[in-house]
Amino acid sequence: MGDVIDALIERRKQLPATQRAVATAIGRAPSLISMWECRRRRPAADDLGAWAVALGCKLTIQINPAADPPPVLASAASSTEEQLTLNQ
Repeated sequence: MGDVIDALIERRKQLPATQRAVATAIGRAPSLISMWECRRRRPAADDLGAWAVALGCKLTIQINPAADPPPVLASAASSTEEQLTLNQ
């Protein structure tokens, strides 16, 4: 998540926008934005998305599964494989 936060900090500074402006845009306290940027707190997924949108960015989460499941999950994956269908 550090790379995402770094990118959002960089974007905020490029605009330029203050932490207070971001906080106002997403309905959060400026101190919370500061804590996110200083890594003292982690933003929830919805806050992370709102933060990105406030800065004119699009946040995309992409999951690229490995060819083989991790050993811990291999047995569980084989037992539920027939029940799981993903729309791609």
